[in-house]
Amino acid sequence: MVPLKDENPVKITPYITYVLIAANILIFVYELSLNSNQLDLFFHLFAVVPQELTASFSGVDVHQGIPEAVTPITSQFLHAGFTHVGFNMLFLYIFGNNVEEQLGRAKFLLFYLACGALAVMAQWFFSSMSSVPSLGASGAIAGVMGAYILKFPQAKIVTVIPLGFFFPLFRIPAVYFLGFGSSNKH
Repeated sequence: MVPLKDENPVKITPYITYVLIAANILIFVYELSLNSNQLDLFFHLFAVVPQELTASFSGVDVHQGIPEAVTPITSQFLHAGFTHVGFNMLFLYIFGNNVEEQLGRAKFLLFYLACGALAVMAQWFFSSMSSVPSLGASGAIAGVMGAYILKFPQAKIVTVIPLGFFFPLFRIPAVYFLGFGSSNKH
């Protein structure tokens, strides 16, 4: 299932949602300009590398250009491919505007970043010695979707469900789309 839009109009221009989408896309375009060695270095600097975060919590200097404690925020703006960034930004575009309107711009931004950081920390908790960089906005997007389902459970989500060569559209209540059938998988 892929959402195309929601039928839940807003009365504001969701500037924070748009800025977050633009920042993610611009950083992804920058990632595309890097060769594989440069990209690995970029990810190791700005993504969460659990074993480096663990070491920094123990007071060990991990010799990074930025403090490791900042990476739970910076990692949210990195993506590992077109599908990763594409689905994250699609879900943010569809669901972020309503949550931004409900919370207000400043609270929405704090909520978004906090959800992403909490998701990263939960992943770190279960793999604290991993050397694989953790990145992406999926944790923040999951928080936005959770807020959306709590505030707008009956809002209709216009969704395409591929059935072979057919792509029928369905209007699905958010509680079913987000609660049971979300395709925000990468």
